[in-house]
Amino acid sequence: MGAVGIGVGSVTGLISLSRASDAESVCDGKTCPPEAQDDIDASKSMGTVSYIAFGVSLAGAAVGVWSLLSAGSADDTPGDTAWGSIHFGSKRRSIAVAPMLGPGSVGLAGRF
Repeated sequence: MGAVGIGVGSVTGLISLSRASDAESVCDGKTCPPEAQDDIDASKSMGTVSYIAFGVSLAGAAVGVWSLLSAGSADDTPGDTAWGSIHFGSKRRSIAVAPMLGPGSVGLAGRF
């Protein structure tokens, strides 16, 4: 999922930049003719898709890392480990990652 998000984010980001460049080529300063509106709208839309795709990629990578780090060994007994615990030799470490949603923001909070 991480690689797909990076690919989609990159392609849509490049499309956004291209459409913005197309709009800028017909605009003079802050004034744009009506025919530039399609390029402006497409640039904004593709930019939004790009940001979302990169966010999904980051979340997918975080889940992948968590999955790798929290996988128990064959000698673990059920109920022996806490959610997200990691074993380094004889030491036991824990990791906690939680999504954060707010007005105009999305993120991850973690404790290691």
